[in-house]
Amino acid sequence: NFVFRVQADQRVEAGGLGLNAVQRKGARVSLGDVVPVGPFSPPPGNFEAVMITLDVSFTQRKEGREQEVDVKVLTPQLIRQFVPQVFTVGQAFACEYQGTNLLLTVAGITLPSSASGEQAGSGRGMLVEGSTFLFQGDGGAGIKIVNQRAVVTNQVQADTATPAGIATFGMELKIVSCPSQDLALTNCVYVAPSDIGRLGSYVELGNFVFRVQADQRVEAGGLGLNAVQRKGARVSLGDVVPVGPFSPPPG
Repeated sequence: NFVFRVQADQRVEAGGLGLNAVQRKGARVSLGDVVPVGPFSPPPGNFEAVMITLDVSFTQRKEGREQEVDVKVLTPQLIRQFVPQVFTVGQAFACEYQGTNLLLTVAGITLPSSASGEQAGSGRGMLVEGSTFLFQGDGGAGIKIVNQRAVVTNQVQADTATPAGIATFGMELKIVSCPSQDLALTNCVYVAPSDIGRLGSYVELGNFVFRVQADQRVEAGGLGLNAVQRKGARVSLGDVVPVGPFSPPPG
């Protein structure tokens, strides 16, 4: 299900395909396996990734290990190292960040909208110079993401227009509990009445889109999620996260 960029190396024998351990695990193959492969041609138009959402963890977990990941540092590093590779949702790859080996797993890919408003592709996209990343760190595993909003906001402002279906990530909100138990069953998220005007009817958080409603019990700057929503979005009470309005594409 994955597409890899291929290069020649004289150290690989004829008939061989050299993959690292992370690639072999993702493709579910082992050393010595004989597998069918074929060429891949990126489709024309609407295949360049606007945003790639990445789950960040360690390649090897150790008790008490912690790492702060600065998006301003990691984003240009990934652009330099991996453009113009094609990524697929569910694909994992490793990178070295300031002496630490990180495991990055593709959780979502946002592609440009076509003329009809539909998003092209099916979970694949090509990383290009103008792509940006939305990183999701597992706080329980010791990963802390910093400067996420600054990078995403700068990228959006650099675009001449934001296609329908892409959030602008114009504000940061603090994760709080859902205002009441009965509202927790609506699958909506809740903000203060003073914040609803900047978000509209839908809000994008990480790789998910929620319907948003105002509730006076939520303090300004808060985003009320139930326990299931927090678990899915990989956020905890008290986290400050970048969010933005989401406009469903027409048609």
